[in-house]
Amino acid sequence: MSSLRERVETLQQETDKLRALVNAGESNVQIERTAQQQLVSQVKTLEQENGRLKEDLAFFENLAAAEGKEAGFTINRLRVEPNGTPGQYRFRLLAAAQGGKKDREFRGSVQLVVSLQQQGKGVMMVLPEQNDPAKQRFNINFKHFQRFDGTFLVPGEARVTSVEARLIQDGVTRASQTVTL
Repeated sequence: MSSLRERVETLQQETDKLRALVNAGESNVQIERTAQQQLVSQVKTLEQENGRLKEDLAFFENLAAAEGKEAGFTINRLRVEPNGTPGQYRFRLLAAAQGGKKDREFRGSVQLVVSLQQQGKGVMMVLPEQNDPAKQRFNINFKHFQRFDGTFLVPGEARVTSVEARLIQDGVTRASQTVTL
């Protein structure tokens, strides 16, 4: 009986040691999985940043190539995408002065012309609306270039088909770019 008790005690100690080893192994595997997921996430983020940097480089190369050409303004890299909430969209653009004098400054606003499909009909929406109390959020001032972003709402059942961004200065459209969704 006593030898069986000693044997059971020995086996119990071995079982406890093996359980501890298994738990440590499982923890290591979980740590490695988490580290791998973080690395995959970092790689995706770096790839996106690399893409944005390549776009920036192409933009600045085009800007440098425009030196000496006729002065004007441009809109580059207009992006419009759903913002997660039904009917809400986020837009981003890069406005720039090209050619001519470098002391030229743009003082005006951004205007969005949003084309929608609503209940089977084509509808146009111009932002900011004339009676919009937050109209000044569309004002933009820059000397060389300026990133500009914001959000806008459309009726929940409407589908955005295209967005045209315009640079408006003294009531005149100085530049525009359209993106189709």
